Amino acid sequence: MTGPTMRRVNLLLAAASLVLLQSGAFPCWAGPALTAQPNSADSYSLDVSGLQGATLVEITVGYDAESASNPLATRSGIATRSELQSVNEAGVLTITITRPKAYPLSGSGSVANLKFTRVGNLPAKLTFLSAYYQDKEDRRYSLEAAIVNAPGNADSADKDARVAPEKKEQGAAAKVSGGGPRGSAGGPLQPQAAEASTARGEASPGADASRKVLNIPSVLERFRETPGPIAADLLQTLFARTNAAGIRQEPEVMLSDGAAEVTVTVPFDSIHGSSPNFYLDGMHLVRLELGDTGWLLTLLPKKASYTARLTVVGDTDTIRFPLTVAPQLQNLPAECPEYLRQYVLASNYVVSLRGR
Repeated sequence: MTGPTMRRVNLLLAAASLVLLQSGAFPCWAGPALTAQPNSADSYSLDVSGLQGATLVEITVGYDAESASNPLATRSGIATRSELQSVNEAGVLTITITRPKAYPLSGSGSVANLKFTRVGNLPAKLTFLSAYYQDKEDRRYSLEAAIVNAPGNADSADKDARVAPEKKEQGAAAKVSGGGPRGSAGGPLQPQAAEASTARGEASPGADASRKVLNIPSVLERFRETPGPIAADLLQTLFARTNAAGIRQEPEVMLSDGAAEVTVTVPFDSIHGSSPNFYLDGMHLVRLELGDTGWLLTLLPKKASYTARLTVVGDTDTIRFPLTVAPQLQNLPAECPEYLRQYVLASNYVVSLRGR
């Protein structure tokens, strides 16, 4: 989007941002810290520091459902005498710790332990962490959250390569046939299964320590790393694509309604090698074609998803490209991290501009 169109989008985003700020949708909190640290390959300790008079602590933990399941949260440390409730839904665990107003929670230490059932051989992996606490005057304060994952966690590309294609459709490798970008006819190409060696669980191409790896930051990550209210002039920066190795997503922002498809173009010169492998996380392959300047992948993100990633593995390098997808407003969970709420609201608004 450039020129008059971008200026018009900026003005509309500014107006939307002001409305959201005035409605309190983007609150600005400040507070102490929360860290998730591994106790073992299948358990984590949730440790806080600097709590002052907390009568309620709410923690939202995202976990990789392909390495962990059945999370169990229990009280620990300074919260041993508190009440704890947890709700688990679609890879997101919400933990609520409460104390009587006459006996608020203060200080530092562990507040909960998480125990998972491991899926496969990889350690249980946490994907996001968000929390706030509330004092006896019902004022809210955010906790700066940090995750230390268990040693041995592999990235999604490596992990997908270790799963047999017939058991995990969206994780199977899609490999361009024809021996090169100009190989066979330029019509639809049929994705091939991952090679037998990687399907059996041996090291995938992306696991080579000597290869060059480009991790492209996602729009969702930018929202997570941006504290406080989202100003109008910041929205354009948050949604901008930078250092993406020429890889493009069309449309640039899409809603994961379970039916809408997205096209990702991977230029031939963005990756070394004439026949790269493509690994999909959070979406299905609809079609793979050769264009004049690159590979064209038509993809279908999972319904109500807010993360999806394409990993391109060449001869000597790997590119991890996160797509910008968000659920429709009606599919936004009632309990979710504030940055995720902001991301979904902003994404739905940007998509709504297309019909104007």
